[in-house]
Amino acid sequence: EAVEIERTLLALRRGEAPAGAAAQARDYAHYLLAVIRQGGRTALALAPDSQGRALAAIFTAADNFDAFVDERGPSLAECQLLSLELAGDSLFRQLSGMRLDGLVFNCCGPAPAVAFAPAFAEVVLAA
Repeated sequence: EAVEIERTLLALRRGEAPAGAAAQARDYAHYLLAVIRQGGRTALALAPDSQGRALAAIFTAADNFDAFVDERGPSLAECQLLSLELAGDSLFRQLSGMRLDGLVFNCCGPAPAVAFAPAFAEVVLAA
């Protein structure tokens, strides 16, 4: 399932997706959203970005989240980096209400990273 949704996200990004691809992204049940817990507070973890943009870090499978932990974990030593598993409809509904500069799926590999504008959440929800 994860490999299939990764292919779907790439096709959507490239504008090559078949009919129903946005609905497939919405219906995927195993997205992982990275969050940081520190001092009893929880916040969205952001994908690395050299331009300082607020990019939600979203993953399609545990190995992609683990790669994020390997890369970002040392810089967050005083925090706890966790993943929340969310179905697509819940994930995109939550993201659509946040002030973000973008959404990045699998930002640290091993699957190819795929980035979208924040409006992608609305497109998926409308599918």
